[in-house]
Amino acid sequence: MENALWLNERELTSVEKISLDATNDGIMSDFNYPGNNIISEVVEAGLRSRDGRGDPVGRYMQALSEYEGEKSITTGIVNSRLDEMLALQNPYSLILGMYLSAKATFAKEVILFVSKENQFIAQMLNIRIRQLEKMGYFKSYSVDFSVDIVPREHIIYSQDLSLLTNYRENLSQARSPYNGAAELWDNKKHFISNVETFLNISLVIRNGSEWFRSSGIKHNYGSKIFYVNNEDEECLIEVDMGSTLREMMKKASEKIYLPDQYVLHIGGELGCYIPQTQLDLEIDYESFRDAGLLLGAGAVEILPDEENAKEILEKAIQTSHEKSCGRCSVCREGTKRLGELVLKQSNERQTQNLEKIYYLGNSIRNSALCGYGKIAINMIMTAAKKNSFSS
Repeated sequence: MENALWLNERELTSVEKISLDATNDGIMSDFNYPGNNIISEVVEAGLRSRDGRGDPVGRYMQALSEYEGEKSITTGIVNSRLDEMLALQNPYSLILGMYLSAKATFAKEVILFVSKENQFIAQMLNIRIRQLEKMGYFKSYSVDFSVDIVPREHIIYSQDLSLLTNYRENLSQARSPYNGAAELWDNKKHFISNVETFLNISLVIRNGSEWFRSSGIKHNYGSKIFYVNNEDEECLIEVDMGSTLREMMKKASEKIYLPDQYVLHIGGELGCYIPQTQLDLEIDYESFRDAGLLLGAGAVEILPDEENAKEILEKAIQTSHEKSCGRCSVCREGTKRLGELVLKQSNERQTQNLEKIYYLGNSIRNSALCGYGKIAINMIMTAAKKNSFSS
């Protein structure tokens, strides 16, 4: 597939071409689709959200379009290098993807939350929004754009975690990830997703659902983008859904240095560890879910040895405990206790400890009130299964 990384560089760098495309005669006239046609095309494409949930995006749009109250289209560029790099490389596609989502759902507001450390991205997005407005891209449907700066100390959760902390499991009603933004979250319904999802919405409308389904595998169409980091080196890698992690890492080795032996830490705070022996894992929602991974985060950290992995595990245990809201003690206290059991594993008592770990882990997963509690144990459980941190 390999289009998401440079679509706007190909199609949206010529002012003359943009001006032509803003009319009904240009290649981007698809952006004048009526809302119901946008939803139909996204449904037909089989696009699933790239933010970890793997929800059908078209169904999400349809549900929000039928809601009669206030609505907004929301994304965050606050603590993800993948989001930051994609926004920098594809600002036009991001903005147009969010605009299309607003048009499809009859939302009147598009909000991009950007961390204070990424003020350059915020300025760049504001400039691109004004450019597209002057070129007539938003004439067919009126929407208010805003780029809101969020100080680091005001960030409570990442966007993915905010969605997972939804108790009610109703339409897009996540808990606010930012201090000072609770009113926005409480009083409106939202189409919330990450940068990569909105890029894919642009791609679907730009190229059509049939084109989108030409890559990937059944029920996992399109591509997935990963941010791969090895100490001071980093790169973005795009692979078709259904590829393996081994294929993805082979492409990464062409851009950055890889040690002979390493462990992959995939998925950030809610991810897990993958040794080299398990790199044949297929990149699709079901395979990742079964492995205890969230596909959406797309963050891949290369660790040269298990001691580094143990340090990250210890931090993850502390973070899981701190970010648990405390509404259900099974999550807040259970996650901490579970981590202690894994870190204290010894060969002599391995079987006994594993029984306790599995029992407690399954109890947390089945009893937690929200999605965060059900997934926060992923890294701890996968570490226990691999017995990677026996003392």
